[in-house]
This record gives sequence, C-alpha cells and structure tokens, in this order.
Amino acid sequence: MGAFQSVANKSSINTEIRIGVLNNEMGDGQAANIALVMASGWELLGVATLVIMPLGVRCTRGRAGPGRAGPLIHFARTLWNSSPAPEDLVSNEPPPQPFARAIVSAHEKLQSKYHAKRDRQLKLASLDDSVPRSCLVDSRLMHSRESATKIVLQIAKVVLGLSSYIDGKLLRHCSGFVIEWDAESKIGIILTSALVIQSKSPSADEWLARDEYAPHAKVCVHLLDKAGTVVVADLVNYDKHYNLALFKIVVDLSTQIPYFTSEVKCAEEIFIVGRDEGQNLSIDHGLVEYKGPSTLQRHHHMFVGCRINKLCIGGPAINFQGQIVGMVSLPQVAFIPSSIILKCLQMWKKFRCIPRLHVGMKFSAIGLLDPARIEKISRKCDVDSGLIVTQVSNESVAEKFGVRNGDIIQSWNGENILTTIELENFLLHMGEKHLDKGNSIGSSVDLSIGIFHIRKDSRRTIKLTVNVSDDVEVVAKGTYDVTPRDCTLVDDDDDVVQGEESTHETAADEVGDREISTFSEHGITGVCEVEVYGK
Repeated sequence: MGAFQSVANKSSINTEIRIGVLNNEMGDGQAANIALVMASGWELLGVATLVIMPLGVRCTRGRAGPGRAGPLIHFARTLWNSSPAPEDLVSNEPPPQPFARAIVSAHEKLQSKYHAKRDRQLKLASLDDSVPRSCLVDSRLMHSRESATKIVLQIAKVVLGLSSYIDGKLLRHCSGFVIEWDAESKIGIILTSALVIQSKSPSADEWLARDEYAPHAKVCVHLLDKAGTVVVADLVNYDKHYNLALFKIVVDLSTQIPYFTSEVKCAEEIFIVGRDEGQNLSIDHGLVEYKGPSTLQRHHHMFVGCRINKLCIGGPAINFQGQIVGMVSLPQVAFIPSSIILKCLQMWKKFRCIPRLHVGMKFSAIGLLDPARIEKISRKCDVDSGLIVTQVSNESVAEKFGVRNGDIIQSWNGENILTTIELENFLLHMGEKHLDKGNSIGSSVDLSIGIFHIRKDSRRTIKLTVNVSDDVEVVAKGTYDVTPRDCTLVDDDDDVVQGEESTHETAADEVGDREISTFSEHGITGVCEVEVYGK
C-alpha cells in the first residue's frame, strides 16, 4: 500500500491543494469512497487535503467539522507522515466555493488519469480477464483438464480467425486451420467452411441449393503473431455441396501440422476449437451424438452434444489424442467428419473437382433411431438396418422406378451401407472410380440398389442410372394442382364444409413429395402448401 501526492498551486485563491491516492485494489468496477478533509485552517493557511479512501471507509462531502473530519485527518497524517496540526486550526466553517471546485476538479483529473492507467494495464495479456471462459474450467472436466489443455493448446497454434468482406462491408467471421505448410516457400493452406464466402442463404433447406457464393470476396486471415498481423488470403478452391473451402496465405509457421483421423464414433468425446472476433480461443466440449441429419440438412453432417459458437464454423473438431476428426460445418450443432474431408482433399488434388453421384433421394439411418423404433421396424418389416427414404426428388430416376418415402434401401452395389456418412463416402468413391476410367463430369453411372417397398411388403433390386457431378445436388419437391373440391373450408361460424378428399391409395398412384400448387376456378385463386407422404 502506498501513497501518491501531487501539489497544485492555485494563485487565484492562494490555496495549496494536497491530494493523496490510496493505491488499493478496486475490482469489479467499484470506485473508492471520496472524503474531503480540511486541515490547517481555511482562512489562516488555506490548506486542503483530498484523500481517495479504500472501500469500507464511510465519509461525506460537505462541512469538515471536527466530529466528521477527525478520523480522516488522522488517516491522512498516517499516510503522509504528517505532524499533528493544532486542534484550534481545524475549522468548522464550510470552505469557500471556488476552493471546493478546485479540489473537485483536481480530483477528477487524477481520477481520470488513474482509470486510464488501469485500463491500459487491463489490456496487458497477463492482466486481461475479459477472455471468455472455456469448457476446460468446467468441474466435470477436471479429471482430464491437464491432458486436454496440452492437446488444445497444441492445436490452437494452427487455428486462425478469418473475416470476409464485399465492397468493404463485413460479410462473415469464422475460423479455419492450417492443413499444409511449405517451409521453403512459407505458403500455408487453410481449410475452412465455404460459408465464409456465402453471400445469401434464402432457404433453411440445404437440398434446394438456393445459396449464393461470392468467390471474389476479400478474405482476411488474422495471424497469431504479437503484432496481430492481418493478411489477405487467396481462394484456392471451394465446394458448394460440402461447403468446404481452401485458402492460401504466406505465413511463418513453427509448429507441427496436426493429423487427421477417419475414426470417429458416436458417444466419443471431442473438442470444438475456433477463434472469436478478438482472436481469443473458443473451446467447446461434447459427445458425438446418435443422431442423423434432418430432411433439411445434407447427409455429410455428424452432430455433437454441445452448443457450438457460430464463430467456430470452419474450425477443427479434435479427439483426446489431438487428432482432427472433422470440421465444424453448421452453426451450434454439426461437423463434417474427416473421412469425407480427406476424400474431398484427395480429389481436389487429383481432378481439381469433387465428383459425386447424385441419386435424388434423402435418407435417415435406421441404426441412429430410438431402439423402440428400430424394434418396430424389425418386427413389421423384418429389416433391422439400412437407410430409410425420407424424400424422393421430383421426376428423378428413383421416383420413376417407384421408390417412395418410407422405403428402405438395404444395399448399394451389393454393399450394406448403414449411415448417411457411409453413403457419402460410397458416392464419392464411385465418382472417383468413374473419372479414373477416363469418364468426365456430367456422364452417367449405373447403381444397383436392394430395396424394401414398405407399402407392398416386398423386396427387389433395381438399377438406377445416375449422373456424376461436381455441383451441388438438388432434391426437388414436386407440385400438383389442388382444386376447391380438394379443400376443407371453414366459414365464419366455424361450420365445416367437407369437400371431396384427394388421396393416393397405392404406391403406383403416388407422386413423390409434392409441395406447392395453385387453383383457379370460378374466380377463386389461392396457394396451397401440401406435403404428401403416401399411405
């Protein structure tokens, strides 16, 4: 504990102002109580003392009478080693107004100076406690905190913050990580999400492929050096189906590039790592869930049971061995597993594109359902694994072959595929084989699929001829006309008028997923939104 003294001579009022500041710790935004202590007599000596007292010392601005100022004068004398003043020099009269204003003005200046200094101190890395808390301070992770901290701090050396701009306006903040670095050229390759250059996303349904991208956007990478250097990255490649992007920068890297692993299982503990807007490390922890994508999400997503910071999109998901198991792909929920990422990286190098078979269907995995549902499917259908068809693209080859919602695909070219992740790897592998044979993007390939038709309670094998494409796959919803006779109308009195019901009684009569239709009859127009799942 120490004291700071400053003397200001005010010739206009012939007053010496002595100011003392107690250097106590004032945390949590609290300010010290202020006491005005008058000593040595106003009229005779004109000396005033202003003390910034520590918290807990109660005092009041105003008259400096003997009863009020005595303890504070004693504190000031102790602080400054002052000799006692004669008791008869302590005045009971209020100080002159100009004198009081001078004291307050001097105090405010020093208080501002003190707070400015404190603010500068709190910006020092060693004193900055504004960094967001990470999951590693959670008591539930105490058993692995030491080892997990080492793993996370090692991977953090290659995790960078990215920001994108169009015409000088911020588009998005996200994360990325270095996957390649050449020591000679100093060129590093950053893997991140293509969302960093996504300019529009008008639909929640990824399969409608209405998203727009701006490959010309300026993408800045925030380096981890002491100066906080920001460099502009060059776009190497991006893929709209998997939302992957590669950028190139020149960087001096002194750490080892982490390894990918294709092995990630449900219920496995993983960490999600990224950078926030201030380039602080963001760390989340959770278990890989027994969960598949919804009908709005593409097949390549896996899910983790923790809330992911949206700024971590593009950042790595790592296991407890420090290996990369995936990349964060959807805000707050999902990541792309490394098995798919590695295959995409391999084909980018090999073909400069990512060839993939478009089958025109959406699926959910039986194995990821509630066991009670799995048991019912097994009991009713004599099927305990495979992929359930949840939507068939309008006018697709599959629809023409009679594939409907609820049917179960049990095999692909004789191979049992149990999850949508396995399906994506299969479709990528088939696309690679097709181009290896000298075929080109846009050509066709035959697929043999074993299917269980749930409405007919029958099995068969069908051959689908599908396209090989490097573009985003679209699964479209169909439309059909709805007339007033098909609608149930409700009048103002809530009387129900039942029209003629339109149904699809057999699989042969069914049309796939139909969504929007219009009708016009006798001057009546409208839009009816319908989804047909069959009976």
